[in-house]
Amino acid sequence: MVDPLSIAIPAIGDQVGAEASAGSIRDRPRRTKVDLSVHRGRHQVFERVVSASLSSSVPGIPSQRRVSGEGTSRMGPAQTALEVEGKSTLAFFYDKEVLILEDPKRLASIWRKLRLRNCKLPPLDEMVERDTYVRVAVANARAMEASNKYAALMEMCLTDFPSREEVEEHLLMIQRLRADLEATQVRDQWRTEKREIDGREVAVRRACHRARQALIQEYDVMLGSEYKEGGFEIDEELARLKEKEI
Repeated sequence: MVDPLSIAIPAIGDQVGAEASAGSIRDRPRRTKVDLSVHRGRHQVFERVVSASLSSSVPGIPSQRRVSGEGTSRMGPAQTALEVEGKSTLAFFYDKEVLILEDPKRLASIWRKLRLRNCKLPPLDEMVERDTYVRVAVANARAMEASNKYAALMEMCLTDFPSREEVEEHLLMIQRLRADLEATQVRDQWRTEKREIDGREVAVRRACHRARQALIQEYDVMLGSEYKEGGFEIDEELARLKEKEI
């Protein structure tokens, strides 16, 4: 038999309000968004307190009064019916054979009861596992400190993170620079092709000039040979042509 786990729950007078708030807790929105690391830290703290409570012994278990499937609620022997109807406090005991960490439904139920606003813990001096509670409180304080440091670090990261407007401005600048680069590349390519075309035109003109010079020289040689064969001298032919023009 596993030693019972003692957890305080609200008084009988507040039981109706607690049940109503527990019933409607799924309907109302959560007030705060708890970070994943905070959930993990709290879950680890809760596992430590449950393990410590299961490993400790509770002397003298009073008479039982069953609460629907969530363990056993017990009243102290000194409590009377009148006190129960008033503002007496019930002690919650978990006396199942299965470890509480292996029973997620009842563990979640206990965790919901602890999160209720009207869930009151007994005084520190009257706790059975006083040292365990102190260790849990210290661990919880350290977890909260680590959570605060993590929140501050996240705020710093979010502060340094660029906004949506800055990101859009950077994207527009990148697009403008890319367009300018493409235009520059097109101009450079056009200039290169123009230089090639100009060079080809110059080469063609030079080749044409050399061809004309060679053709003129060939005609000169050929005309000179014809004049010599016909018995005419060049000077005499020129003089004859001048006389005809006159």
